[in-house]
Amino acid sequence: MIITSLLKFALYAMAQYAMILFNKDNKLLVEKLYQQNEHPLGTPSSSIQWSIHTCQWGDCFIAYSENNLHCFMPITDQDPTNALTRFKQTLLQYTDRKQAPILTFINGCKKTAELVNNISNNSPQHTLSLAPIGSDFQRRVWQALTAIPNGRLTHYSTVAEYIGKPTAVRAVASAIANNPITQLIPCHRVIPKQGGYGQYRWGRAMKEQLINEEISSKH
Repeated sequence: MIITSLLKFALYAMAQYAMILFNKDNKLLVEKLYQQNEHPLGTPSSSIQWSIHTCQWGDCFIAYSENNLHCFMPITDQDPTNALTRFKQTLLQYTDRKQAPILTFINGCKKTAELVNNISNNSPQHTLSLAPIGSDFQRRVWQALTAIPNGRLTHYSTVAEYIGKPTAVRAVASAIANNPITQLIPCHRVIPKQGGYGQYRWGRAMKEQLINEEISSKH
């Protein structure tokens, strides 16, 4: 109990220290993104496997093919079928219905479990290409996020300027909010210009923890 309380206090103190850096010194902020830091995105495969596995954030939905990762996200509404339904809707919306990928459920696969573990722990053993499914605009925003270095942060407006849409900050924020691959497409590294951590699809606590872990790993 005491150890847990101390840990929570340490994380809180780290968060407050980080926020001082964000809002005053800007030592962690990236004011310009560089194309050479981007990771190119893959395209949907003809056959996609999906599963539900437990990771450090609880149950997670994952969809992948032999070479591509299409979706990896915590299940926040306690109903795994909702995650699958939303993923199917995304496939129908952004792929040719006549050539829509075949979805196959994989139950308790060791390979999938290892993949989830590698992703959630940001392991270098993860070798799948990132292939999120969305509109061309969304994919451009998501690819831009991969240019944000680990342990650094940037603003929504910086991402908008980087993709050549400086007046589309709200649209960029919407695309970021709909990122289907947590951590590996680091939407948590984008914060509001006015200060604070901002919103996060999977909850502010998770965003704070991801940022603090990355900051601490760099110091």
